[in-house]
Amino acid sequence: MSNNITPIHHMAKDEYQKQRQQIRAQVGDVNREATAIRDQALAKLFVSSGWTQQELAEAEGKKQPWIDKHMRFGRFLNFNPSGINYENTLTERRFRSYWERTQGTNERQRFVKVLQLMSDDAAPKEDNPTQRAPRGTIAKRIIERFGDGKWHAVEAIIEAIGAPARQVIGALQNMQHKGTLNAYCARRRAGNSHQYRIMTGSGHKIDYDHLVKELQPILKELESEGKKNQVHISPDAVLQLTIELKRLLAKLAK
Repeated sequence: MSNNITPIHHMAKDEYQKQRQQIRAQVGDVNREATAIRDQALAKLFVSSGWTQQELAEAEGKKQPWIDKHMRFGRFLNFNPSGINYENTLTERRFRSYWERTQGTNERQRFVKVLQLMSDDAAPKEDNPTQRAPRGTIAKRIIERFGDGKWHAVEAIIEAIGAPARQVIGALQNMQHKGTLNAYCARRRAGNSHQYRIMTGSGHKIDYDHLVKELQPILKELESEGKKNQVHISPDAVLQLTIELKRLLAKLAK
């Protein structure tokens, strides 16, 4: 299919339905292999129809936010001046994953950034040696640079690591969900993008119920000392309980 979208002031309803049926006939509505073709065709139709989001939502039986996302996708397809070959691979969801990693209020400028991210991911391996970097190597570099327990913008992490955005995001997601290299990663929304906070650990896991059971006697004694007035509090007793607590934690971590 061509990437060009011919603007139409306001497409007639029968013409819209005709083109919509052609899309269904060509790619269907549930075939996963046809998802990208279908998404692109729908996005182009939405933009070229000249219909309002409300009119499209009623015609498609969808909510306006869904229509809005697909219309943005359609505008991007019409914008692409760089000739990146994404036919049959770029779905609206995949486009949105790039879009959400960009910032700014100018849509066309963000489209340029999306194209750059796509170009980085599409670069041939022989021209981009970092694409051959093992995932663990990228994770290690991320931890060494950003494992300080502070929040960092995903764009800053990608730029500093110098690997393809897709690999950096994948390494961050593995840390978040699998604890890669004993790293603990949290993610939060920051404007139109995300931030990550990475902390490293020893890799040892402690059963919570067992920990509570072991700590209970020490906590009770500490609580007892804390209820005493200043005259009767024993610094030696508190010190001894602190030592016992450290020994217990060291034992449980083995």
